[in-house]
Amino acid sequence: MQVSNFNLVLKSQPRAEGPELIKGGWTFQCLGLELGGSVLLGETPPPHTLTLAKEASRSPVGMGWRAGWIQVSVQEWYWALYRSPGGKAAWKLTGPGYEAVDNADREATDIFFKLDAPFYQLLGKSSPIANLVFWDYPIAAFEPIFVDPAGGRSTLESIGVRLSFVCALAARDPDDAVYVMKWVPWYVQWLCDFKPGAAELVPRPVAGKTKAVCGKERFGVPDILKRALASSWGSKNANYHATFDTPALRELRGSQIDAELARLHALAD
Repeated sequence: MQVSNFNLVLKSQPRAEGPELIKGGWTFQCLGLELGGSVLLGETPPPHTLTLAKEASRSPVGMGWRAGWIQVSVQEWYWALYRSPGGKAAWKLTGPGYEAVDNADREATDIFFKLDAPFYQLLGKSSPIANLVFWDYPIAAFEPIFVDPAGGRSTLESIGVRLSFVCALAARDPDDAVYVMKWVPWYVQWLCDFKPGAAELVPRPVAGKTKAVCGKERFGVPDILKRALASSWGSKNANYHATFDTPALRELRGSQIDAELARLHALAD
């Protein structure tokens, strides 16, 4: 048997939401994205050629055909600027960039996003059709106060985040080769300033620079997915990076503060 037909459709676009003050942190969420996918096994070749994304294994795990979603996550930028009382000094926190397979948890070693329904399904003669659904809700959160290495307290003034993704409808054959049928690019971006309020900070998302978009479905395998699959075994996945990567700190003073803030805002153009 082989894959004889497949389809991928965008059911709903993602939305860049927030921020909300949740458990003391200013939290930004991306909601709404939903993809639908179908894979059919049969005896005839599909109307469109499958694209090989990963070669067969020399030691297959002993499973039949399975279908699911493979996602690669890229943290393009992730920063926060905190200004000290009086405004003459500030601290910039910058999260390291990364490009990695995006599994559902930090310890996952399989290439598929999740290994349960409706994200994933085993295929065979008794179950030749997989009807799959994909959703993902990226999140970013920032403390309102930063305590610097000397014990000083600075207040959140601005944040910027851009996360980009490639999500592919894929199938793995009994020899563990990976084939991509279709894929979509999507991203979420937040840019938000904070001003002092009577009781707490007042967030002001920057118009036109806080957004989320999913592109149209495409055939083939993008280079970013090839790179991620080639290095996936034993590598840290995207959720590990998002949880454990330590941000870099930089102290700013005087005119450096507004100049750096202007540069950071320009990243979102």
